[in-house]
Amino acid sequence: DGGSTIERFRVEVDTDPSMSSPALSVREAWALPETQIVAVDSGVRQEVQAVRATVAVVNERQRITSTLSGGRDEVQTLTTSADAAAPEVQTVTTWTQDIDEVQTLTTSGTDRKEIQSVRLTTPVVNEIQTVRLYHPSPVAAVQRVIVSDVARTQVVSTSVTGGTLDGGFFRLSWADNGVSVCVPFNADAATMRGLTDNFVGAGLTSVTAGAAAADGSRSWTVTFAASVAASQVQPIIVNTTDCDGSGCPACGGGAGPFLECSGSPGCVGSVDVDAVSLGGTFTLSLDVSAHPMVTGTPGVYTTAPISFASSGDFTTDLAAKVAAFDPACSAPPCASVTPVWMPGDGTNSGTDFESWAWDVSFPGLYGDVPLMAKAGTTFTGSDGAETDVVVSTTVAGTQAASTFLLSVNGTASTPVAASGYETTPAIAWNAPAGTGISSLHARLVQLVGVDNALVVTRGAPEREGGFTWTVTFDSSKSANQGNLAAMLCDASSVALSSNASDHSFLCDV
Repeated sequence: DGGSTIERFRVEVDTDPSMSSPALSVREAWALPETQIVAVDSGVRQEVQAVRATVAVVNERQRITSTLSGGRDEVQTLTTSADAAAPEVQTVTTWTQDIDEVQTLTTSGTDRKEIQSVRLTTPVVNEIQTVRLYHPSPVAAVQRVIVSDVARTQVVSTSVTGGTLDGGFFRLSWADNGVSVCVPFNADAATMRGLTDNFVGAGLTSVTAGAAAADGSRSWTVTFAASVAASQVQPIIVNTTDCDGSGCPACGGGAGPFLECSGSPGCVGSVDVDAVSLGGTFTLSLDVSAHPMVTGTPGVYTTAPISFASSGDFTTDLAAKVAAFDPACSAPPCASVTPVWMPGDGTNSGTDFESWAWDVSFPGLYGDVPLMAKAGTTFTGSDGAETDVVVSTTVAGTQAASTFLLSVNGTASTPVAASGYETTPAIAWNAPAGTGISSLHARLVQLVGVDNALVVTRGAPEREGGFTWTVTFDSSKSANQGNLAAMLCDASSVALSSNASDHSFLCDV
């Protein structure tokens, strides 16, 4: 290669030895330099060099010769210099052997007799007794929220899928009294009015009938007279079972509707009632400012606006809005909501049906919860002015009422505190723990066998409807020393706040 580095290789291939035919093929390949890495390691050792400098000490000698020339003395000045004297530093190292010092201490004393004193003491312990007032079967309060839509104007309409409506009947019913009527598919206004009057009375409804559509469907607008009480006006109910019209029995022979249609074999007729045209919101408030069993800050709590959907159903945030009441109860939640009924869901037959109803329970609020109130409404629509929100209590929460008694057997105490049993004046079911005139403390200290030196505390309200008090007797006072007999509690006068005849409350000490 002439000493040059090979950069690439060239390969020529041809079928002709002259290497000049058209079939000549040339390929070139670049030569890739090879790279090698050599690593050499070696242990590192420190190099130690010793330098020693010495100098011989030579005494300096100087000779001064004076000569006389030309009758003049020659004056020569000789200046010598030397480095500044440096102090000599000498290091002296001494050593000595380490030897422990031994000292001997000798003591002596006079032989005397040892005297020990033994004293038996017992710690002073304050006696503590607890008084618990409770109901053995507590329940949470439940309130029913009813939104009444009087819907004086209701639209009954038929429709058909896959064909033409051309015969049959359908059945309408009235939730309030169970009356049902059989309506021909092509009833005119007078016929429909004669049937709907059966719901509320002759002449108390008016009906307009729309023209039949090309597929045979039509609608009727039914209006209930203003003389009909709002509480009587209910949505008209339609049976939801459909029939295709082939061989269907007469309306009187079954539940209906029995609409007949022609066209495809699967054609189906149906009936619908639009009894609601509402929008807007309403709010609920809960005033616990005077509730004796509120665990949090007393006050008035109001929900955020609860929406009313045009379809006649509340939005799903109803439960969340009501449960947002926050008198410091979080586990379990303050409130939970369960739907009771709503139009057309089959739950209203045979009941005093209004429109929509929910049961609101209060597992997180103790006792008989104050009744919620309608805080405001923004209902809109043709029937909005006659829509109302009514709240009632369906289950009263467990909460005590009246008074109980405590008795102390002074004779059974050690030492004897008083002769026989002593009974306190009546104690309120929710007596405070302080020293006020109505407190549990004030009632107890009226007994001869109880010293004034006692401390009473009261716990938080309990789900069982009452409270627990803790009574601590100061044993440093002579009347409270020793083993005090357990108090006896009489709760026979305690009753449910919602039912004066229920005396199931218990009292344990």
